[in-house]
Amino acid sequence: MGTLARIEVSYHAHNSYFVAVNQWPIRIGRSLDNDVVLDDPHVAAYHLSLVGSTSEGLSVQVLETVNGICVNGCYHERQAHVELPYQRGCVEIVLGRTTLRIRTLFNALEPELHLHTLHHIHPVKVGGLLLALAVGMHLGEQYLDTTESSNFWRKLPETLLGTPLLYMGWAGVWALLCRLFAQPLHFWRHVALACGVYLAANGIDFLLRFIGFSFSWGVLEAWNRIPIWMLFSWLIFKHLSLVAPARQRILMFMCSAFYLVGVGVSLQQQYAKTYRLTDKLYASTLFPASLQSVKPVSLDVFSKELKSELLSKLEADLQRKSIDAGGDDF
Repeated sequence: MGTLARIEVSYHAHNSYFVAVNQWPIRIGRSLDNDVVLDDPHVAAYHLSLVGSTSEGLSVQVLETVNGICVNGCYHERQAHVELPYQRGCVEIVLGRTTLRIRTLFNALEPELHLHTLHHIHPVKVGGLLLALAVGMHLGEQYLDTTESSNFWRKLPETLLGTPLLYMGWAGVWALLCRLFAQPLHFWRHVALACGVYLAANGIDFLLRFIGFSFSWGVLEAWNRIPIWMLFSWLIFKHLSLVAPARQRILMFMCSAFYLVGVGVSLQQQYAKTYRLTDKLYASTLFPASLQSVKPVSLDVFSKELKSELLSKLEADLQRKSIDAGGDDF
């Protein structure tokens, strides 16, 4: 009889191996007389049995276990019986710290995913190119920030050597974590991720400042940190995905929670200091006036609006301070 199913066994999100199923039913547990033997202390001697059918689907019987199982995200206690109709993709069963991904002959295959052209390029070439672009951007920022050319040329060797070492050191830490979790090093992929996010963050910052100047939307420059923080959270998620590729859902939840909590704490601290959610009252980046789309406001109108806004803010601050002090309103 040919292969009826294929089970991927993954312990602690790594050390995966595959088991071919040639007949039903099969029993899974720690005991050596099982069809699939697991070396997981959180798995019972006889944890579960699986039965496949050509018409109904996959049948899961939970045996004598105190920890139960999770089938496609739903928890089931011992002695539970679960019927799973054949579906597209794999069935995922978690028992103890072991994950089983089961695909039978009757499971519809997922459509073939399109392979991005970038994947055909060697990671060293991609990482090296992005690293060179990141170093070039660092040099450009240093040139624009330096008032005297002599200072720029004096700092040039430090930038040319220190910037690549910084990115490669960052990538080296993540590569070591990959090795600790029995994954390939992915060193140049980590380099490409770090450099790519740095370039993207600078591009987004420039774009928001330019649009804010062009349309007089100062709020875009005031809130430009929000998408940059989101990019940084995405960078951490991609690094962790290379370390533990089988735990991407959990990692995505963790990084999303990290992003939301970080943004909330930052905004709370900013409001506690200035009674505002941003540290900028107006746009501070200037471009050529010909790039501005909106018509300029006359000096008289600007003065009146500024005076009105400042008076309203002053009254609000005085009212707040009066309430905090427990005195009468001004």
